[in-house]
Amino acid sequence: MLDEVQGVLERSGFATGFFVGSLALAAGVLVLFAWPRSLRAPVVPLAGLLLVGAAALALNDQTHLPDGLLLGLALLALAGALAGVIERLHLPPAPALAVLAAPGAWLVSDAAGVDETWPRLLLVATIALGGALVAAADSEYRHLGLGPVLILVSMAGAYATVPDTEQAVIVFGAAVPLAVLGWPWPLASLGRSGASAAVGLLAWVAVTDGSARAGSTVGAIACLGVLLIEPVARGLPNAGEREPAPTATAGAGDGLAAWQRALPVIVLHLLLVIIAARVAGFRSSGLEAAAIAGFALVVAVLVAARWPALLPLTGQRKRG
Repeated sequence: MLDEVQGVLERSGFATGFFVGSLALAAGVLVLFAWPRSLRAPVVPLAGLLLVGAAALALNDQTHLPDGLLLGLALLALAGALAGVIERLHLPPAPALAVLAAPGAWLVSDAAGVDETWPRLLLVATIALGGALVAAADSEYRHLGLGPVLILVSMAGAYATVPDTEQAVIVFGAAVPLAVLGWPWPLASLGRSGASAAVGLLAWVAVTDGSARAGSTVGAIACLGVLLIEPVARGLPNAGEREPAPTATAGAGDGLAAWQRALPVIVLHLLLVIIAARVAGFRSSGLEAAAIAGFALVVAVLVAARWPALLPLTGQRKRG
C-alpha cells in the first residue's frame, strides 16, 4: 500500500495536478477573505469550479485536451447557474439542471469519443442526472463542507479502477489540495455549477481512461457514491428524522460534534467507492459492473433512508 501511494506521489501528472490545485486553493482563499463579509455566505459554492478549472489547466499542460471538452464543461457549469435562477422562481432546480445540462453532457460525450448512439445517449443521461443528484447532495451537505471531501474520495476511486490512469491521476492530484476548502473548516461547497461540471469531468476521465475495460468506466462513475444516493434516500417516504445543521456561529465544540455526526456519511461513501472501484470496476463487462454497482447503491439508499445518521445534517426531515 505504501509503495502504491509513493508511486502515485512520484508521478508527474499527480504533481502537476497538485500544484495547479494548490494555486487554485490559494486563489480561492484570497477570494473568500477579500470578499466583503456582509455579502459572503458562510459556505461559498466555489470549490467545484476551482477543481474543474485547475484540473483542466493541469490536463492541458500534460496532454492534449480534445475539442469540445472545455466548452462542454463550461455549458455544464452554466446549466448549474441557470438552475439556481430557476430555484429563485420557486421551481425545483434538480429537474431543471438535468435538462439544461444535456447540451454540455453531449459535448463531453463527444470529447470522450463515444460515437455509438445508445452508449452516447446513456452517457449524456448519466452526466445530466448525475450532476443534478450531486448538486442536490452538495447543497444539503454544504454547512459541513463535505462536498469537496467526498468528491476527492470519488476521484481517488476513479483513479484506482481505470486501467489507463494518465488523465485520472492529474484530476486526482488537483482534487487533493482543494479538499481543504471543505475540511477541517467548511469554507466552500462544490456549488451547483461546480458539481455539474465536476461530474462531467469525472465521466470524461472514466470513459477515456477506462476504454480498455468497460466495467471500469461504470465503476469509476459509480464512485460518486453517497453524492448519488443522498437525494434519492432523502426523497423516500418515511425516511428518518435528521438533526439540525451547525450554524455559522457554532463554536469549536459544535464543529467537532458536527463532524462526528458526519462520520457515518464518510464511512458509507468510502464503502461505496471501494465496491465501485475494486469490485464492479474490475469486471470486464459493463453490464455486470452496472449490476454490482447498482445493487450496492440501491442497498445504500435503503440503509440511508432508515438510518438518520446517514442523511444530511441541514435540517429536520418530516416523517411521511
